[in-house]
Amino acid sequence: MLITEKTLSAWAWVTFSISSFIVEGGLSMHCHDVQSTSKVVQLHSSLSLTCAFRRECFESLEANASLIFWKMNDTKMIREQYRFNETVSIVTIKHFDAVKGYLTCHINIKGAPNILHRFTIKAGLPPEKPKNISCVSYREKNLTCSWDQGHETFIETNFTLLRIIEKKGNDTCMNSNKNTCSFLFPRIHISGHHKMFVMAENALGQAWSDPLNLDVWQTYRTGPPQHVSVFSIRGQSGSLLVTWQNPTAQLPDVGLLYNVQYKMVGATKWIQVTEKEEIINNSIVIENLKP
Repeated sequence: MLITEKTLSAWAWVTFSISSFIVEGGLSMHCHDVQSTSKVVQLHSSLSLTCAFRRECFESLEANASLIFWKMNDTKMIREQYRFNETVSIVTIKHFDAVKGYLTCHINIKGAPNILHRFTIKAGLPPEKPKNISCVSYREKNLTCSWDQGHETFIETNFTLLRIIEKKGNDTCMNSNKNTCSFLFPRIHISGHHKMFVMAENALGQAWSDPLNLDVWQTYRTGPPQHVSVFSIRGQSGSLLVTWQNPTAQLPDVGLLYNVQYKMVGATKWIQVTEKEEIINNSIVIENLKP
């Protein structure tokens, strides 16, 4: 298979890949040539493909290129869509608006149709500029970033997350057709300044995000509190004691802030008790509860 590409538009495109097939009908020689130049054209614009019949086959097969006909997705195309001379047939599609399609050129040899060549057509779009990058870190696990990848491109699109680490160089994380990528432990850092970029790239072009500047410690998230327990308090029928242990995944020498909330059985609304508060001894009494 031979694939080449040429950019003709800034916003929508069609790519072609060309593959050879064995000629049907018992032809014992290779009698055709194609322009093996894959094309990239604007979606909904016109495109042309060429199928040539070799002169050395004229006499033995009693045929020339005037007997070539074309099919699109196995449906015969009208003769007005292609032109020919003795050796070459050229088909033109004025508006190609499918995500994927197939063109085949055929020739009638002594009344029997034979496939000369098959073209696979894929339509796609160049990627948009990635936006809204956000990152989160978990100690000794990963640094994960996600982003808005923009419109559907309809073809394989690769995303590269580039991390520029202050005084330590560059690092990359690659992913296909997804809007998230992770640097895994030990490729993570507890502190320092990072600059993050996302590059989106496919056969039709590439696009870079704006940079995201990170102070890494601000991206860290702890694991959940462990062993949460609830106890009744003797003599205080409207109160409960809630206790817990610190998360196992947390940064050393960093204070923790807690949100505590509850809801009544059968209720949908949560009631906030504390919001991002430092709580001594990992316990709190919730008062004025209704039985």
